[in-house]
Amino acid sequence: PPNDLAHQSSAPSHAQRGAAMHTLLQYLPNIAFDERVTIGRRWLAARRYRTADAEPMLDEVFGVLDDPAFAALLAPGSMAEVPVMGTIMVAGEERGVSGVIDRLAITGDIVTVLDYKTARSVPQTTAPTTAITQMALYGALLAPLYPGKSLHTLVLYTAAPKIITVTPEQRADALAALAKL
Repeated sequence: PPNDLAHQSSAPSHAQRGAAMHTLLQYLPNIAFDERVTIGRRWLAARRYRTADAEPMLDEVFGVLDDPAFAALLAPGSMAEVPVMGTIMVAGEERGVSGVIDRLAITGDIVTVLDYKTARSVPQTTAPTTAITQMALYGALLAPLYPGKSLHTLVLYTAAPKIITVTPEQRADALAALAKL
């Protein structure tokens, strides 16, 4: 039966696990608090996740959703899975950029871009170069759309859960490195 998590198929790949967690983080913040666990389990069961795989995933997701430190990023009005596309100037050349921002929150004069990382290893202090470059590209696309607002770029590692800030200096350095490619 599709709702019996104990009798499901093999363990998900890292990509399947990450995609499922992103979907749960996309939709569960909009679900009534007392229904989230049941809906999360049902959703995973419908996709044939075993209990042994589903429960740790839900623990991670709820570690984020239930943490007051992340409440403003997941509050009503924040946007999930926001597609972005445009061009940016790199070393005097236009370069096309497209992607999907995991979470975008605009509060007052602050625009926050949040990217989820569902890998089980969590960096101690600095996000990897690929994540910094990703945030630099998103920042370069969004900055002209929100003049006068402060842009914050964050990488959230769900396994901890832990946020690592990608600073404006790191974003600028990443774009400068792209110019050399």
